Amino acid sequence: MWEKKMKQQKNSVSEKGHGYFRKRNKALVSMITLFGALMVSSVAMADEVNTNPTSEIPATAQPVATNSSTPTTTSEEGATTEATSSPSESTPTVTATQLVSATPATTYNTPKITNDVTFDKATYKSGEDVQISINNPEVVSSDVTVSHLDQVIYEKKNVEGGELTIPSTIFSPNAGFIVDVLGKKADGSQAFHKAAGLAVEDDWTIYPRYGVVAGSKDNHNSITNDQVEGYKNSIDQLANMHINNYFFYDVYNTPANPFPANVERFTQDWATFLIPNNETDPDKRKSYLPVIDTEAVKELVAHVHTTGAKAMLYNMIYAVSLEEGVPNEVKSAIVRNLQDHFNFGKKGDVTATDIQQFLDPGDPNWQRFIIEVMTKAMKEGNFDGWQGDTMGSNWVEKVSEPGKGFSLSEHYPELATAATEALKKEGYDFMINDISTGDADRLGKTNVSAPYAEVWGDSIAYDSTYQALTRLTERMRDLYKGKSPIIAAYTHRGKNASALSKDNELLTDAIIAASGGYHMTTAALNTSQDAKGFGVIQAEWYLNQNLPVNADFANAEFNYQEFIVAYQELLRGRDTLAHDTRRIVDNTNVLVNGNFIRSNLDNADGVQPGTVYTITKETKTGDRIAHLINLVGITENKWNSAVNTTEKLTNIQAFVPLGKITKDQAEHASIYWATPDAVEGKYNINLRETSANVYYDGGAGQWMAAIDVPSLDVWDMLYVKLNEAAHVLYQDENGVELERSSDLVGHTGEKINYSTKETIANYLKKGYELVENGFDAEGQPNFDRDATNTNEDGVQEFIVRLAPKIVEFSATQPIQAGQVVPGDSEGRVYPTPLAPAGQTTADLDHLSETVTRTVTYVTEDQDGSNRQPAGIADQTNSLHFTRKGTINLVTGETSLEDWTAQDGTSFAALENPVKKDYVVVAEESTDAVTSDLTKAGEHTGIHADAADITDTVIYHPVGAYRISYATGKEPAHAQKEITYLNDPTNPTAIASPTAILPYVEGLEPKDARGQVLNLVDPLDETKGYLLPSPESPTVDTAISYTITKGSVRVRFLTEGGDTDLQEAQDLATEVDFGTKYTSEAPTEITKDGRIYHLVGHRADSADPSGTATKGTKTVIYDYKLATGTVIARFVIQDTNTELQPELAIATNVDNGTHYVASAPDEISYDGHIYERIGAAEQTGNVEVGTTILIFAYKVKEIPTPQPSPETEKEETVSPLPSVTKANTTDAHEEKGSTLLSNKEEEKPLETTSQKEELPEVVPNTPQEGTHLPATGEETSQLALLGLGLLAGLSSLIPYKKKQE
Repeated sequence: MWEKKMKQQKNSVSEKGHGYFRKRNKALVSMITLFGALMVSSVAMADEVNTNPTSEIPATAQPVATNSSTPTTTSEEGATTEATSSPSESTPTVTATQLVSATPATTYNTPKITNDVTFDKATYKSGEDVQISINNPEVVSSDVTVSHLDQVIYEKKNVEGGELTIPSTIFSPNAGFIVDVLGKKADGSQAFHKAAGLAVEDDWTIYPRYGVVAGSKDNHNSITNDQVEGYKNSIDQLANMHINNYFFYDVYNTPANPFPANVERFTQDWATFLIPNNETDPDKRKSYLPVIDTEAVKELVAHVHTTGAKAMLYNMIYAVSLEEGVPNEVKSAIVRNLQDHFNFGKKGDVTATDIQQFLDPGDPNWQRFIIEVMTKAMKEGNFDGWQGDTMGSNWVEKVSEPGKGFSLSEHYPELATAATEALKKEGYDFMINDISTGDADRLGKTNVSAPYAEVWGDSIAYDSTYQALTRLTERMRDLYKGKSPIIAAYTHRGKNASALSKDNELLTDAIIAASGGYHMTTAALNTSQDAKGFGVIQAEWYLNQNLPVNADFANAEFNYQEFIVAYQELLRGRDTLAHDTRRIVDNTNVLVNGNFIRSNLDNADGVQPGTVYTITKETKTGDRIAHLINLVGITENKWNSAVNTTEKLTNIQAFVPLGKITKDQAEHASIYWATPDAVEGKYNINLRETSANVYYDGGAGQWMAAIDVPSLDVWDMLYVKLNEAAHVLYQDENGVELERSSDLVGHTGEKINYSTKETIANYLKKGYELVENGFDAEGQPNFDRDATNTNEDGVQEFIVRLAPKIVEFSATQPIQAGQVVPGDSEGRVYPTPLAPAGQTTADLDHLSETVTRTVTYVTEDQDGSNRQPAGIADQTNSLHFTRKGTINLVTGETSLEDWTAQDGTSFAALENPVKKDYVVVAEESTDAVTSDLTKAGEHTGIHADAADITDTVIYHPVGAYRISYATGKEPAHAQKEITYLNDPTNPTAIASPTAILPYVEGLEPKDARGQVLNLVDPLDETKGYLLPSPESPTVDTAISYTITKGSVRVRFLTEGGDTDLQEAQDLATEVDFGTKYTSEAPTEITKDGRIYHLVGHRADSADPSGTATKGTKTVIYDYKLATGTVIARFVIQDTNTELQPELAIATNVDNGTHYVASAPDEISYDGHIYERIGAAEQTGNVEVGTTILIFAYKVKEIPTPQPSPETEKEETVSPLPSVTKANTTDAHEEKGSTLLSNKEEEKPLETTSQKEELPEVVPNTPQEGTHLPATGEETSQLALLGLGLLAGLSSLIPYKKKQE
């Protein structure tokens, strides 16, 4: 609806924010700038404060000097002393002819304001203690009371000194409280009385209280380092008014660089509207521009944080300055007007003013840019959030997207959503100015930190009537998801008033607060015209608050802020108020002097001057809150009127509808009246009971309360608490009522002021015990009209159930009639006991029994005789049995339980000890025994009446090794007995023997089976023998040393080997140790046709002669094969003439070795050619000795051939004989010639040409003279040819001769 109107009226001013001031008409600019030229003419004393606007303040005129005589209290006495005069009466009217001084000659600083009661913080979080300072010098002691609504939660009397700590434990979070301080003089009389509000809240957005920090008009609209102390003093005063967030207005540099880093001071060059039109000098023009010291702002932000409050940095949401231009990355957001606009230019122009250019807030590039810019700025200044603002809207299109028109305000929610989400991730808040709530339907969905709206009063959508404030507030609460809105309603904008209208400002505060919002009223401006250190916002440009705030106005506003904090839950608490904090349909009627003058919001004509504007609300518990807002005496129904003043009313009766409640609730209702206004010159925000007539209105069908209201100045609040009844029933375990309390009366949600302690204590002393405390077992309960324990009469019933105390008695705590039960904190006594059926009172004393087990240890001889104590201490254990009984401490009835084993019903087995030289062989018991003799005494199933038990453990001696020796062979000091060793871990067993039987030469120990005992070292019998394991721990083991037996054997082996050349000889078999022997060996042995010669006795065998020892001795004789030599001779037939030297075919080769001897076909000798007669080869086996092989030759006949070219080149060389090895063995390879030493076949020598060198063949190690002659080297070619022909015709005659 609003958007449609906005589109229809394109030039509407219904949307314009703080920035709108930058483009006001020159007349207003002139008025503002000239106003700063007024000079202070006097200094206010007492309650008069000079309010002349000035830009030049002499040092003597500083308010610091006046503060000592200025009353500083805002307590209930303060209203009378501060209201005597108004400084505005002497304030000159601003005229256009007054001159402006560009820079102040002296810096003004707000002095420290001293109040009777101050807090160390504006708001507290859960868990924070509250520190209070009493600043009145007359006060010696104070009474302090803390209340939540009408409930006192803390009280401390006669607190001495000026400091007090209230513990955090008394406070609930997100609530308002009243701290009532009564300061007393030394004589006990009252010095002051102050009821102050107090806020405890973990989230400032639940109950936002927004203040402003802006440039000082007295200091050229600047915030500079030399003003820090003045601003701090002003912020401290606002902190005492519980402001929990501050709007740092116009402390930015440019929209695109709002709070630059590494810059100590910047000038706000965009504030050209402050420069007079007639000023043309550039330097002087610049002197009119405000400056901001960044460190000063940072210090103020830090100071705000010390008060527990937040700080917001102000900036446009969609603008850049013309000077800085549009950054390249956001040029997609540039827009132009689709229609003329009074502020943004002509149709077709880029949307801009004379100082700023405006962009599409919905453009993603712009959103990223400005969010990043603000994040950096907030980090630099340590701000907590961004207060976004607008300059209004127009119908535009993007330059980059022509033809797609839209209203700028349509895209506010897009930027708001993006900023809220992005900044919350970084821990920052975001708020946007929803001007006149025109965009609430869209912005309310964006989850901004808190709703904020400027209300201009002359908007088209909403008028400036008082009831409009309620509609605007409720609209924002509805559309912003129930959040309490901040309303910036400028009460004196453009009215040219000569003074602030206190009543009109307070009326605006009251209506917005009663409607569920907060009127942003106060500001830290550091100006001399503000008597109490803070200013009141009058117009949209916060630096131009021209009208001074006198002490009377300041005290009134101060108290209104206290009131708004103290009752914030009743004013705008979503958890407290029903109907989402909205008004109820049935409103309150007001009777003044017998006439009804109520104003009904739903009747457009009802809210008029001369009426009482009423707003009625209901809590979730059914209570009613009625706000009476006085419009009697005002001249016009406009909240932005500068002339409205109320007429104080008395003789008032308010008719508050209570709804359809029970008569009991109505009759028990508590009715209170409270006001933020001064009553009889004193401020007191406490709830005060007032008289009322509660009756049933049959026509309306509901209960009504006709409440007497003491007075009405501007704003009264009536609070009707509906109370309920409850009682406590005391019953026994069967539900029989023992007694009941009187009726208890209180309010739903309140704790019931009753205790069951005394009544329960009386029953406990009578012998009862508490079974169930349905009242205050888990703390004080609350009245609750909807509780499940409410009976048909609407009364809450709490059941306290009691039962006779049944206590146990036992042997350690028997019944002692008439005596206090031991340990009973309630002092109950034993009654006279009554025995259970079938038993007597004597049985009540028979409450314990004991069963004992004793284990004894004895020894016996091997045969079981001669039992004696074993010398081991007896083991005794006991099992204890008890039984208990119970006695009814009311009736004396008793009962007995079954016997209970105190330490079990079993005796655990005991480990039988190991007794030296004895083992356990048996156990005896009066009960039962087990088969495990390592333990004794185990018994189970023992009961209280069982007999005592005796267990006996029996030990027998261990056995021994009994050692005997062969007759006549017993050595001196022979060991004949070795006792078995005990197993240290098993009393029934013996350990493995550790003793070693000695080695006795000639003897060996054997067990009963005749087996020789094992040696300690199998390789060295002299180390002794191992004892065998006995067959039984108690049976002896016999060991006999017998004479050792031995054997002697003789073997005939190949040298170094293990081959028998003939069968071994047994010289002696199993003869006694020491029997003598002698062995012999043949010198030659023939085996397998081969002859072996004796080498000698093998050194590592037994001696050839000696004596028999244990085991078998072996004597070994070594043999080796006999050798032979084979020689080949080459002789002339039938002669001994050797044609060439003899050749050794085999030399010293094992006999039986096969050989092959080869002879050449021809031999040249003494100028002749001899040819072989007979075979070319002779073979055989080498025999012992020397064998001569004869090869016979004869002269070869050679015909004379014809010379031939071919034959001339030929020549003949006689081949050498060759020997082929056969049947040689490894044992003899190293012997004989090299021709037989290798396991390779030797090839016969072949004839070679003269050009080739004849290979050297050596049968044995090469020696000089063994080479065959190379005949071809000295023979002519013709001779060689003849010899060759003769060789082919000759024949050989073999000849063999054996030579021994």
